[in-house]
Amino acid sequence: MKKLFMRLRLRYNLRREVVTIYLPMAVAVLFIISSLIYTGYISIGPWGGTSGDGKTDDELSFSEFEGKESFSEEDLAELMKLKKKRGEGGGDEKEGYLDDIIIFAVLIAIIPYSVDTYIQKRKLRRYEEEFSDFLFEISEMMRGGIDPVKAVRELAKSDLGSITKHVRRATTRMSFGRSFDYSMKKMASSLKGDLINKYTDLLIHASFTGGNVSEIIMKASEDMKKFINLDREKEGNLKMYVVIIYMAQAILLLLSAVFMHYVLPNMESINIGMFFSGLSGSAPLDIAATMTYTFHIVMINAFFVGLIAGKMSSGSIKFGLKHSAVLMAGSYIVAFFFILPQPTVIEPVLITPVSYPSDGFIDIPLKEPIVFKVTDLEGNPKENITVNFDMTGPANGILSKQMATSDDAGLVSTKATLGVQEGIYKITARVDEYTATVEIKAKIEE
Repeated sequence: MKKLFMRLRLRYNLRREVVTIYLPMAVAVLFIISSLIYTGYISIGPWGGTSGDGKTDDELSFSEFEGKESFSEEDLAELMKLKKKRGEGGGDEKEGYLDDIIIFAVLIAIIPYSVDTYIQKRKLRRYEEEFSDFLFEISEMMRGGIDPVKAVRELAKSDLGSITKHVRRATTRMSFGRSFDYSMKKMASSLKGDLINKYTDLLIHASFTGGNVSEIIMKASEDMKKFINLDREKEGNLKMYVVIIYMAQAILLLLSAVFMHYVLPNMESINIGMFFSGLSGSAPLDIAATMTYTFHIVMINAFFVGLIAGKMSSGSIKFGLKHSAVLMAGSYIVAFFFILPQPTVIEPVLITPVSYPSDGFIDIPLKEPIVFKVTDLEGNPKENITVNFDMTGPANGILSKQMATSDDAGLVSTKATLGVQEGIYKITARVDEYTATVEIKAKIEE
């Protein structure tokens, strides 16, 4: 792979940024587009899509059967086809795919660059350590009476570690008539380290000055080693704060999972309209949406705290991309099992109103309950089916139950108190995308 990259680089003058930044970003964009097409967010040609009002083909097909009290054999066959299509990946399930697509695209875009910066940083640290030893060897040879040029040529014959090939290139340049200072500067630029550049300049200037040059280079080598050790010690001390950031993300995941599984289920009956007078109707808490929003917060937090960790530990945000990738991948795995709602296959059901009052007085509980019946496509009662209720109208109303479970006869019921304004109030019973709605007229008591 390394040889292939070098050949492409020599032939097409490719920069490292092309492979580590631009190419992964292009792949991420292609991944997003292809995934959106595959999941149905983008339609091409005659292969499905959305209608003018924003509804998918499946939603339009299902809506044709709403409100029917009886079904022919053709209707039942069509519903079974829609059920099979929905189970194969249509419908509301694709709403969750967008989150996955974005997360995987971000990981595709940042992982190559983060891995490359990590490798380059380790390589630079190794270069700096071996270059300080290189300066020490030069000072020792100069103490023996050898000038700097001959000292570099002699050292090039030995094993200097990862900088060996760079030193040999410098001696090759000098053999072809290049000056000592030019060859050493080119070597320093190929090592791509600011610290190496500084001490290379010091070596060049020291070689042209009189006095005890070997002692100067010896001090430079010792000073460079001290600087490297201080930098390592600083990073070691800051690693504690990186660990704290990782622990904070883990605590956030733990609290989110506890909230999702132990707190949120007990809040299903909360009527949001009770707390916000501006909301029209009765709005039950959407558990699945709350889980999704929590997941978004966790993933966004993972990305940005990773950048902060890199800035704190290494002094640059680019070194934080590796932390962002690790935190996002780990958080996604944990959230997939403990935070996000688990996918379930909803069997097609029919919901039909059984009994309900046609009218009632404003701000007074209705005398009769509103009863619905849940059945399968063949009309058989469905037991233990969770049905959600909501009410909309000119003003806020109150339902005695936001959620109920069907009994052995498939019946569910709720009681309603209409709002303080006259008009038509709609009470809807919902099981996934299957709904039934009744209308009740509110009037003023005479």
